[in-house]
Amino acid sequence: GRSTISPRIRRGARSGRQSLVRPSKDISTFIASLTGITNDMVKTASDFTAVATEFFQFMGEIVQNHATATASEINNIILVAHNGRVFDVPFLMRSIDRHNLACLWRDSHYGFTIDTLHISKRLFQNKATRQPTNQKLGTLFQFLTGNFVAVVVILFLFWLSSSSL
Repeated sequence: GRSTISPRIRRGARSGRQSLVRPSKDISTFIASLTGITNDMVKTASDFTAVATEFFQFMGEIVQNHATATASEINNIILVAHNGRVFDVPFLMRSIDRHNLACLWRDSHYGFTIDTLHISKRLFQNKATRQPTNQKLGTLFQFLTGNFVAVVVILFLFWLSSSSL
């Protein structure tokens, strides 16, 4: 699948990377239609071990650069994912386990996840308000573009969740 790394550091620079992971088996037609990722797209991609190692090295560099630039430490790295609590984070943890990479996760500041699917379901639970046609990330992005009130509510929910860190 696709791995997008876009750390956002308070009072710091923003950077990001994106990579595909070569799966151990072919991508099914269903998953290809769901994600838009095809077998042709991943045939030359790196395997999970290489991408995960690069991810954790990259995040370590971000943490170190932040500490150097601000003379302060990062206590928590927040993972933001659409359907992250149900799919992304458990999938990541199983993959880390399966590839004997637990030391990469254990030696870091991870553990807090913001699930944008969970937030969108809570945000749009009132059927009396204008609703997106579905909860897919692309649909939500299009729906929220130009919808100032919804964006403000999402930012407020994010602020509430991050203020308790």
